[in-house]
Amino acid sequence: MQESQMNIKEMAHLLEKLPLIAFEYECNPEKSQGRFTTVHGRAEEYLGIKPETLLENAALFFQMIFTADHEALKKLFESPDPVTQSYAFRFVHPDKSLRWLKVKLTKTVGMEKNIRSTGFITTPGDLELTIRKNEERFESLNTLYSLIIKFSSMLAQSPIDEIHHSVNEALKRLGEYAEVDRVYIFDLETETDLLNNTFEWCSEGTNPEIENLQGIPYSFVPRWKEIFAQNGYVYIPRVSEIDPQYEVEKEILEPQGIISLLALPMYYGDQFLGFIGFDSVKLEREWSNEHIALLRLAGEIIAGALNREKYERSLLLAKQIADDANKAKSEFLASMSHEIRTPMNAILGFSEILINTIDDEKNKGYLQAVLSSGNTLLSLINDILDLSKIETGQMEIMSEPIHIGSVFNEIVQIYSAKAQEKNLMLGIEVAEDFPKVLVMDDVRLRQIMFNLIGNAIKFTPKGNVKVIASYRYLESDHRHADIFITVKDTGIGIDPINHDAIFKSFYQVEGDNTRKYEGTGLGLSIVHKLVNMMGGQVRVESELGKGSSFILTFHKVEISSAEPEPETGHDWHSKSLTFSPATILVVDDIEFNRELVKSYFLEFGTLRLIEAKSGREGVEMCRMHKPDLILMDLRMPEMNGYQATEILSNDPETESIPIVAFTASSMKHDEALINELFDDYLRKPITRNQLINCLTRFLPHLIHQTTQRPASETQEGLIPNLKAKHLTAFLKEFNHELAPRLETLKDLLDSDMIESFLADFDFLCRQYAIKEFESLTSRLRQDARQFDFESYQRHLTSLSSSMDRLKQLAHK
Repeated sequence: MQESQMNIKEMAHLLEKLPLIAFEYECNPEKSQGRFTTVHGRAEEYLGIKPETLLENAALFFQMIFTADHEALKKLFESPDPVTQSYAFRFVHPDKSLRWLKVKLTKTVGMEKNIRSTGFITTPGDLELTIRKNEERFESLNTLYSLIIKFSSMLAQSPIDEIHHSVNEALKRLGEYAEVDRVYIFDLETETDLLNNTFEWCSEGTNPEIENLQGIPYSFVPRWKEIFAQNGYVYIPRVSEIDPQYEVEKEILEPQGIISLLALPMYYGDQFLGFIGFDSVKLEREWSNEHIALLRLAGEIIAGALNREKYERSLLLAKQIADDANKAKSEFLASMSHEIRTPMNAILGFSEILINTIDDEKNKGYLQAVLSSGNTLLSLINDILDLSKIETGQMEIMSEPIHIGSVFNEIVQIYSAKAQEKNLMLGIEVAEDFPKVLVMDDVRLRQIMFNLIGNAIKFTPKGNVKVIASYRYLESDHRHADIFITVKDTGIGIDPINHDAIFKSFYQVEGDNTRKYEGTGLGLSIVHKLVNMMGGQVRVESELGKGSSFILTFHKVEISSAEPEPETGHDWHSKSLTFSPATILVVDDIEFNRELVKSYFLEFGTLRLIEAKSGREGVEMCRMHKPDLILMDLRMPEMNGYQATEILSNDPETESIPIVAFTASSMKHDEALINELFDDYLRKPITRNQLINCLTRFLPHLIHQTTQRPASETQEGLIPNLKAKHLTAFLKEFNHELAPRLETLKDLLDSDMIESFLADFDFLCRQYAIKEFESLTSRLRQDARQFDFESYQRHLTSLSSSMDRLKQLAHK
């Protein structure tokens, strides 16, 4: 017995000297946790656990197995398979280091399914360890690669609002894979050179540090800064062993409980965005070069997603800023339109009343000048609004037959005084057989020509400005032609490098020669956009000091045989009618607007006008008087026109009363709302004829058939009572000397030419004692002096028709 005990003691003593741990382990898988029955050897050296501790608490051993090996090792110990088996595993030493060990077990199964294992724990041999590590590394790399593929797809497909969530999910998956305790991202603010912890994932039981790691100067970690600048990475196996020269790093990392750390730079292209880091706070962590390469790829994918999110957010912000700016611009333009158009309504309206009610020709001339200038000012206001309309797609092209020669002559005549001030020659060169009537947008063409000729005169200190027009029929189609218009000057010219830029909004060429010229830089931008909208192109040919040529090309323009309708906007004689008795409510906070409407209706004694100074008062007046029609201003204090109309439209007692918007707005989005809410609308400033036309839609009326102009201007009234032989002599001299000049004047308003023609025509009339043409020739002189082109065309047509009538009488 003593001998047997001695043998056991000697064997135990021998085992203590061998480089291994010998043990016996007993367990029953169906019952509780197994237990070590004997432990000999270097348990404390290899495991950091005393043998007696293992005998008391076998579970402690399994708790310290590295997570990835835990299940396999537990299964090895509890399996009833009696075959001797070996397994290399990783063990987390109490000093936080990760150690490779090898266990070899021989098992027997006893009574009641008890499994008894006899085994050894040693350090694996170099070859065996290398094979095990390679197997483990290959499996781990394959897992990491699959993981990166999955979350890169997730990041690529994530909408902008979900990218942060997807990045956090990617960090969680990386952290769980790597079996670390914290994964995080730091962004670098390049302007301030500060690092900010922007994303963080922590394992269970690990304290987050994101709130404590904001605004850290990059200069605090100069070694990291230098490494990242060279696209390297920072790997610290043991924070406690950081070189003393990098003490600041240690002071930052140790309070976070970090044992091992890996930090990888995040680049997008050549731009350094920050870094992604992996912290281990529970054990020392090792990384292979292959793992680091794949984790670097993961960081780059995340950096790409974050950069996409940042870029898309900047686009959304820019769009929001642009939308806000457009909204503010639209509100400003709408306000400006209202504030300017309201007084213009009074200026033009009362001038129109006076010109149609006074007899003094001199005063009529003054009033005509006021109307002409007012309309010019109104067109300038419209021009300012046009750029906004074009940019928002609100501009519409309205094509109709126009006298192209009249357009050229009108614009040249308007600028002739300015050209004379600068001693410039201003002229037109139109192809001899150029079509007389084209189907184009008259207003937009005039606007284009105004800008180009105005600019040419403005930037030409000496020499000349020419308008050159030509055309080319389409092949086998003489009903359409390409139209070419060139505005050529001998001015200061434009450097070729600026040829494209001058068509941008608010652009003005910088230079000593151009700083003295005022302007907004909108003119050419509007020209470019309008020409494009009309289906054409504009280009410039110019060199510094050699003048400029702006060439317009309009494609497939229709050539018309129809004559344009003469405008009679301010001519009251064209509207002669009687309204049935009716009541009209005028709602407007501006008194002179209400007075203007009353003045327009003075001759209509059957129309009763009542007034309201606000939307609220308008609602009350409407409910009280039940008018037949309401003229409703839109911008008023307390309650605006929209609100008042909503109330009246929803009231059963007033819902059937037609309401006409009386507005100074010219914005198309306002127009859409007005069309939806109101029965019709009138835009200030309005003429009397526009108002009458509108009223005829809603009020009973009778149109008089005797709507001819005064006898002095009708064809019949202009025919003189001459004897046949005198008529023949008069017409002979007229046809020989004056008829060709009259035809020329139909396409050309030249003040000198018209004066010469009228002087010769008056002389001819005096020879034959003809006085019937005196009023008409006087009006033509006045038209020429005031550049009233619409009236000029009308009166010239009247004279031509009268002469044709005389020719018919002479042949009878």
